[in-house]
Amino acid sequence: MITAVHLVQLFLAAAAPSPVAAATEEPLLGAGDYRRRLQRCVSGAAELAIPNCTAVIQTLDVPDEVLVAAFAKRGDARYARGEFVEALADYEAALGMAPAAVEVQMNLAAALGNLGRYRQAIEGYSKVIALRPTDARAYNSRGAAYVRVNEADLAIADYDRAISLDPRYAEAFNNRGVVRSALGQLDAALADFDAALKLDPRYADAFNNRAVALIRRGDNTAAVADLTRALELRPGFADAHYNRAVALERLGRAADAQKDYEAEKAARGKARP
Repeated sequence: MITAVHLVQLFLAAAAPSPVAAATEEPLLGAGDYRRRLQRCVSGAAELAIPNCTAVIQTLDVPDEVLVAAFAKRGDARYARGEFVEALADYEAALGMAPAAVEVQMNLAAALGNLGRYRQAIEGYSKVIALRPTDARAYNSRGAAYVRVNEADLAIADYDRAISLDPRYAEAFNNRGVVRSALGQLDAALADFDAALKLDPRYADAFNNRAVALIRRGDNTAAVADLTRALELRPGFADAHYNRAVALERLGRAADAQKDYEAEKAARGKARP
């Protein structure tokens, strides 16, 4: 049995920052100086953004545009920490005051997706598309949400549109290839993975996904080469270890396959059920 295909960055957060280490900062400012707090809110690490944004939000007589920025940035900081329920509440508050804030709407849809609320995520990305019809990211992300609700045709249509808007969008090629591979459209899937890797030769997920299509087609030797490259690019990539074990088993290399199964177990912290 081949592992489920790994679909990269299923829900994109357009502005959510990556978590960063705590920084040294002077204490919060006095209640009246919301402008300096706002500066720290929008430019600080998550550990600093959340308290400073909260202080701005709690300040009386702050202009709506400032509150929108504070709610949105606090949402981004919470999103980066994996606090999707809290991030969602902040994005909703920001959109309540600024319904056309397209980046906030994008991140709200991403939070919904990370909470498993895929139908609502689709609605959210559709709002982004209505506001900005040429946003390739929104089509790509909505396509990923359609995958989660088993709407393959709609997913492919969205990936097609994302690629037409941005022909250098490696992730959209990869994601379309994932769907085509799952549907058994192996030649088309391989063409998509080839395109993704031409655009981004260090795209470990695309190497893994192309290998899955190759295994499905019976080309296990080529699959092992792709999975070895995926692991060079991303050591400890559990799906790649598992997929390489499958390919090695089919090549009669049981001992080598067992090593990959053990590596997958170590990477995941437990064996695959």
